[in-house]
Parts: sequence; C-alpha cells; structure tokens
Amino acid sequence: MSTVLHILQHTLGVDEFGRGTQYRNHFVTGAGSIDHPICMEAVELGLMKRQADHPLSRGDDVFSVTAAGKEWMADNSPVPQRDRRVIQALGRRISEQGDMHIRVSRHTIKVLMQTLGFTRWDAGDDDFREVDALALNILQALAEKALKL
Repeated sequence: MSTVLHILQHTLGVDEFGRGTQYRNHFVTGAGSIDHPICMEAVELGLMKRQADHPLSRGDDVFSVTAAGKEWMADNSPVPQRDRRVIQALGRRISEQGDMHIRVSRHTIKVLMQTLGFTRWDAGDDDFREVDALALNILQALAEKALKL
C-alpha cells in the first residue's frame, strides 16, 4: 500500500478501503519523524496542505488533506474483496433471474464499477430507472465473471 495513501486515509479517519465518515482532517508531525517526509511529498503533489510551526501543536507542522487529496484517496483506495463463494452465489442468482428489478444506491453502483475495473462514475442527474438499468447491467457482467471463477 502506498504510504501517501495510508497517511491520507489516517488523516481523514477512514479505513484502508477509504470507507467511513471523514470525521477529521488533520495530521500532526514534525521534522525528524518518519511521517513528515511522506506528508511533505503529499504537499508537493497537492494532496495535502501544511501549516508550519502551528502553535497548538507545540511547533510541529499540521497537515490537512485538500479536495484533490480526498479525490485521490477515494480513487486509489482498494475495493474490499468479497468471498469467492458469495460472489459465485450472487452470479448464479442474477443469471437465473436476469430481469429482476434491483434498487441500488449510487454508492453501490460506484463500488460495482470499481469492481469491474472502471475508476470513475458520476451519476449526475440520471433518472432512477436509468440507474437501475445500469446497475442490472453491471450485476449481470459481474455474474458472468463470477461464474467463470
């Protein structure tokens, strides 16, 4: 795992997959620590910003993740792997009921797209029927993939 990715995830308070509520956005470290060069690299990449010699941190630097850093973290966090048996069971169910109506959240579609190898998808103002149709197509593609495992 990228150490920059790990620092960004920790700074935002999310897990190794980028999941969770981003309940914080600060990382305190000083020159000489193991993490400081990593944070400085993130600053150079535009993923973090630095407040040098912050008075509340006793002179250490306080780093926070930028909007670009949040997007980079989301795009580079791995998707958790599912149990092969569960994926195959889902694949069989969808293959048997290929026309079933499925209501899914936009987040679920994003995860499915990442599973298929697509890095980005923005639902925008899509009609929910279009979203459902897209979800079904994605699930059918996953089903075909799962049955080949």
